Amino acid sequence: MLVRLGLKQYETRSWKTGFRGRLLIHASKTNDYVTMLSRGYFAEHIKRAKELRPGYANLHPAIHPGHVVATAILADCRPTAIVAREVDEHERAFGDYTPGRFAWHLTEVRPLPHPIKCRGMQGLWLPSPELVQQVEAQIARAS
Repeated sequence: MLVRLGLKQYETRSWKTGFRGRLLIHASKTNDYVTMLSRGYFAEHIKRAKELRPGYANLHPAIHPGHVVATAILADCRPTAIVAREVDEHERAFGDYTPGRFAWHLTEVRPLPHPIKCRGMQGLWLPSPELVQQVEAQIARAS
C-alpha cells in the first residue's frame, strides 16, 4: 500500500531476484504494515513523505488488504546495506534494512483507481490472464 501511495520506492525482502520488469503490487492480507498503517504507527512518516512527494498527496489512503493496488517496474535489486545509506529516514522507516536483506527498487508506479481483489502468494507469482486484462484496462482508462 505504501508503494501505491508513492511513499515508498523500495520493497525490502530476505531474498534477491534477477527479475526486472513490470509487476503487480499486491497488498497482503497478513502484512504487518497493513496492521501498523491501520493503527496509525506511521502517521508522522506518511505526513512528511507526502509533503516531500506532493504529487501523491491526493491519493486515497484507504488500505486494501488482499487486493492488487498498483503496478510498478522492478528496476533493480541490491543489498539493503548499500541502499540504506542512499535513502532518507522515511524510506528506511518503511522497510527492513538489516544486513543480509535486499532492496527491490520500484519505479513507474501506477496506482489502480479501483483495487482488484485477488489471492496473493509468497514470492513472485504469475497472475491469471483475466487479472492482467483487468489491470491493463484500468491503467489504460487512467492514462
